[in-house]
Amino acid sequence: MTFPSFAIRGAAFAADPGPGRWAPDQLLRLLPIARRVYLLHLERQGTPPDALGVVVNAATAQGRLIFESAVLLPDEHFLPLDLVRLRPPGRSTGRQRR
Repeated sequence: MTFPSFAIRGAAFAADPGPGRWAPDQLLRLLPIARRVYLLHLERQGTPPDALGVVVNAATAQGRLIFESAVLLPDEHFLPLDLVRLRPPGRSTGRQRR
């Protein structure tokens, strides 16, 4: 049995899938798309959104910012905004150590 990448309140699952679970290769494909969608929104709107996260369609490599709970299609995955905002490990913050 596979679980969705998000918890569904009231669903008839035997076990709670907990927070999003993605395979590492799947997350590496979805996260750049979600970040692009988020940054595009920031660029156009100029203010941080009150969004819940980004829904990414794995089949089309497109995404959309969501502001309220949404029903996902089979190829769609929800990435919470906290995950999208995280800096990738190993990236410089612009400061140099001396």
